[in-house]
Amino acid sequence: MLSRYAWTTACLAALIFFAGGVGAQAGDSFEILSFNSPTGNIAREGKLYVPPMAQGRSPAVIFFHGTDGVDQRYDYHRTGLLNLGIAVFELDFKTGIYKSGADRPKAEFFYPLAFAALGALRANPKIDPNRIASMGWSAGATISVGVALTGIQKQWLPNGEKPFAAYVGLYGGCNSQRGSNGLDGAPILVLQGTDDTLVPVERCVTFQKQFRNVEFVAYKGVHHEFDKEGANVVERNGDILRWNQEAAEDARNRIRTFLVKSLKVG
Repeated sequence: MLSRYAWTTACLAALIFFAGGVGAQAGDSFEILSFNSPTGNIAREGKLYVPPMAQGRSPAVIFFHGTDGVDQRYDYHRTGLLNLGIAVFELDFKTGIYKSGADRPKAEFFYPLAFAALGALRANPKIDPNRIASMGWSAGATISVGVALTGIQKQWLPNGEKPFAAYVGLYGGCNSQRGSNGLDGAPILVLQGTDDTLVPVERCVTFQKQFRNVEFVAYKGVHHEFDKEGANVVERNGDILRWNQEAAEDARNRIRTFLVKSLKVG
């Protein structure tokens, strides 16, 4: 059984309920934002979805995919966030960079790109530069939580610029405290299955104990990629990747509540 879920406030509950209804859809229009890595001639671009009823500058979240690249998980989480008034900037860090987990660069390669994406989003007049969160899956979670490290920020965040306002990691990111100078103190949400063999749950328990700003949710009996609908395979040296609808829906709601609160939406 999943842990009991309690809404933060009645207002947040109403917002989340609305987000699951009609409104923004997966086929909504987007604009392309381009940016370049400060480490060399690596040009990237992403899709920026802005809430259709937005008035003024919107808070936003940047999506960092896992090793498989962009897939249905972006669609699964995007619509509800748009309906809540949160813009979504979807990145593709795979195309033209790597083909599989065998040749995928380590997280350190992507940190400067992540901050370059943050800079590009902050420069957009539709986005509130002080209310931008990061969110990632698996290897992307290592990036999305890793950019909370003060040591990484000192290395790649331009002088005088603020870091992200909040961080979300799905089945990943719990090793981000290793060899670091600590976290910046902004709220972090990590969601993990207890039967995940790629990211041991004990690592996330330690992560939460070490940093007070980390909220950790463990789903009993749940595996890696639990919010990737259709996933039900055994691969990667015997590791299980399996969709779990109950965990996926709970995680999606928790993320919405967390971002509404952290980004001060509404």
